[in-house]
Amino acid sequence: MTPQTPISADQVAAQLAEAGATLRALAVRGCAPGGYRTAWPGFRLDPEGEPPAGGERDRSPQPMPAAISAMDQVLTWPQLIPAGRVRERRAVLARADGRSWRRIGAELGLSHEGARKVHHAGVTRIAAALNRRQGAEPSRLA
Repeated sequence: MTPQTPISADQVAAQLAEAGATLRALAVRGCAPGGYRTAWPGFRLDPEGEPPAGGERDRSPQPMPAAISAMDQVLTWPQLIPAGRVRERRAVLARADGRSWRRIGAELGLSHEGARKVHHAGVTRIAAALNRRQGAEPSRLA
């Protein structure tokens, strides 16, 4: 069996960010109060084509089924971090959710630089576990 190309920590972080973006783009119903509804079709008040102030919001397009399947697989990766490394798991998942480094640091009780280091340690552990699972040679990063 020939070894596959190893996965780097940067690739893991990028795929986790993409999975988080896919998750945020899903149109989920039933998680919040529905608000007011009407059977009337939507219309614009401004003939110039501009939406009314505070009205419509831009929504990203619905993700393709392949992107959703990839998201399902990628979002299982934080389980590869040992259970005792809760900060690493939380940092990896928070960054995948699109949170800033400062917000992650505040949630973990760290500085933003500390949050980056914990996140990097987490994605490095995930990359190492994925490489062991695939039989790939670990990459030697400086």
